[in-house]
Amino acid sequence: GINAEYGVGTVSAMSSLAMSPRQRHELNEHGFTVLESFFTGDELAGLLEGVEALRDRLASSQQASTDGVPRASRADPMCLDLIDHPRILPYVVDAMGWNIHTRDCLLTAQPPLAGAAAPDELALAWHFDQEEEFTGVTQDGTLPLVELKVSYYLSDHSRDGSACTLVVPGSHRWTAHQRSSWEATLRPEHVVPLRVPCGSVLLWRSSILHAVAPHTCDHWRYHVFVLSPLTHG
Repeated sequence: GINAEYGVGTVSAMSSLAMSPRQRHELNEHGFTVLESFFTGDELAGLLEGVEALRDRLASSQQASTDGVPRASRADPMCLDLIDHPRILPYVVDAMGWNIHTRDCLLTAQPPLAGAAAPDELALAWHFDQEEEFTGVTQDGTLPLVELKVSYYLSDHSRDGSACTLVVPGSHRWTAHQRSSWEATLRPEHVVPLRVPCGSVLLWRSSILHAVAPHTCDHWRYHVFVLSPLTHG
């Protein structure tokens, strides 16, 4: 479950279904932990087949956002399977406790863009996910752990141009002033690119500063993420 240690919601060590001490430390201190190559073999092959079918299903039904990227809903069978995946859900419970629900489940599917995109243009600009929803919900001026984000990387994100997630470790601990002035202080050495192979999973606080690196690769990019906030009552 969560507690208020260090003035910010942290994942406690009272009980653990799946999360190791190292993973717990990384989630508390850095704001994220990576389960590299979590899915392999037949399980990964099934997920890849499923995500391609989902992409085609969304395209045929014209379910897309304003930027043309297909986005699934949590009612889709594949999303439902990922929301309560029997090997991932224990990590979510370790972080958030049992009293949780799913706020959203989205698929980002981007076609090959080799030679078509600007090599220095971010695929998604720097931002915090929780600025509007949780402004004012702080402990000692920092945002508590009120939501866990689970990212499923169902394509290779390890190469240059594969649109890997960029994060600023520890930015979930920033004060309101730091969160409002980061553009003046952010330096390249603060940024960590999460170059992970296909089948990896990222557990992270959506309150950390993050972006998506340029997408210039020659293959489809698939990224499914599930948002699980804390529920009261």
